[in-house]
Amino acid sequence: MILTSRKTRRASRMDIQGQVTGVVEEEGLEGAPTLTVEINDPTWRLTNSALLDTDDDGRLDHVETSYGGKAWALVKVSPEEESLTLVFEHRVVTILRRYSKRIKRRRVPGYSRAMFVRDLVKEANNAGHRIEFKSPKMLSAQKIAKGQVPRRDVGDVGERGFSHNAKLTVKGNPANRKQRAIATDALNVAHQLHAPYRAQLALMEALITENSITNGATGDRDSGGVLQLRRGIHKNVNVQDVEHVVTLFLTKGFTGQGGAITLANTTTKSAHAIAQAVQGSAFADGSNYKAHEAEAREWVKAFHLIDDPNELDITGTVDKAYYFTRGEVGGSREDSWASMNRLAGEVNWRIFLQGNTVVYIEDNDLYKSAPKHVLSRVSPRVTGVGFDWDQGKPVQEASLTIQRIDIEAGTTVEIADAGPASVRWLVWNVRRDRASGFSEITLRSPQKADLEPAPERETVTLSGDSSEYTSDKYASLISAMRSVDRSTPGYLYGGGHGPKLDTLGADTRFDCSSSTSWALKKAGLFDPDTAWVSGEFASKFGRPGEGKLFTVWANANHVWVELKQGPYKRFDTSGRRNGAHLYDQMRSTGGFTPRHAKGM
Repeated sequence: MILTSRKTRRASRMDIQGQVTGVVEEEGLEGAPTLTVEINDPTWRLTNSALLDTDDDGRLDHVETSYGGKAWALVKVSPEEESLTLVFEHRVVTILRRYSKRIKRRRVPGYSRAMFVRDLVKEANNAGHRIEFKSPKMLSAQKIAKGQVPRRDVGDVGERGFSHNAKLTVKGNPANRKQRAIATDALNVAHQLHAPYRAQLALMEALITENSITNGATGDRDSGGVLQLRRGIHKNVNVQDVEHVVTLFLTKGFTGQGGAITLANTTTKSAHAIAQAVQGSAFADGSNYKAHEAEAREWVKAFHLIDDPNELDITGTVDKAYYFTRGEVGGSREDSWASMNRLAGEVNWRIFLQGNTVVYIEDNDLYKSAPKHVLSRVSPRVTGVGFDWDQGKPVQEASLTIQRIDIEAGTTVEIADAGPASVRWLVWNVRRDRASGFSEITLRSPQKADLEPAPERETVTLSGDSSEYTSDKYASLISAMRSVDRSTPGYLYGGGHGPKLDTLGADTRFDCSSSTSWALKKAGLFDPDTAWVSGEFASKFGRPGEGKLFTVWANANHVWVELKQGPYKRFDTSGRRNGAHLYDQMRSTGGFTPRHAKGM
């Protein structure tokens, strides 16, 4: 065994093989792999050598060794009389511990916890290291824990209804008694569910648009009921049960984007955008619902006997943005390895090493792998099987002692002739004594993964009819982006660079940075006369960090804009359509630098 110090340009080495008296290697699904080496050092040759402290500053230097085909870094030295204990950590862990700058990435559709862990590995690799990463479900969306929408009892709030004199219309025609009755039932459900104004307005826009506030059994193809739901798609829904389908509209939705209440409470979508998100009509912009906005407003105002929609203001709770982080835990710094272990622990997943590969995985995926070994309790190399078997419970953990067989943590084994322990097991921890050849192994049953944590909630006043945008400049920015979205003839690398931005129209063939420059210029948020390249946005646009209304995300190769109010999530040339477009889905921010305009 050779120890190597790389504190100076010229590596220092010391061969200690003749002094080694014991070697224990330990690895598992929790913590870092370690190598403990006992050596005979009666003269304290190693302790007093310059190898461990080249510059004589009293601090243990970076010393490495190779053993068992793996690279190890020395982390602890413990001398005692004539012996010396050296504790090494897997070199990959040592590398990951070097990175502790505080970072965070927002959890959004398309950016998972596994992707954040992968990005921590990438950070080290960008500095020249070669660490692999494996996570079978990296691209899979993990389910998020959610609370339930409380519903008030009718007796607590009282039923409401329409005055006989209320002048209400449906698509320009006076409303009849049946239409009033259906709307009364629907809005009373919304009232019981604490639905904010925009959710109720979206509901009425949908009722008017879909079936003119009637509850007919038939419609287009196999659709029916007040919301014209397709029976073939919504097989467990009684489409003509008004209270049932209205409750689903408000609390769950029919497209997977959530119900109208959640969308109204947690986004600034307009009522017609909420109706579109819930219903998923053929009109992607929700214009079919917006066409009946004026009538819908009159229905809601007449039902609640209000003139100002803000009279429906309520105090409620909304979801905060959820971030994956390194650091900012209790205010202290955190390295990448510690962050990975915390992130895995939060959802009961595993983070461990297989050679130079960081593996992030849940127990069930490990357990499904074919067993590496099938061992009998009476096999010659099996020297012990132990477990506790509690009354009324299956065996959850067992211990196994074997000789001259290498079994790796994270694999599976099967045990035979061991009573209730004769099943497939997940290898949880392995302690190998290389001198004796014995390995002590901890076996466990797979544990169920937890859901992604629900975001924190905060109490706010939910405005009945808040304006879609809270800043004139932000509204101008969205307007400029909409113009490009509608007019772009497609993407052109280098397009829009050179000429003065004021001379260009929305129908210019822009690239990512020129389209961003043009839209910001139109909103009065960009001073230069000509377009920047993406690297300039990353280094000098506005101020560092994310903004309240929008964030410019940039690196040396690309730039795009995250939008935090309104129906759109980003303005980007990287998407399913050719050219610069507005999208209602967020993308990963990994590898990009956030910048924002002052006050925005």
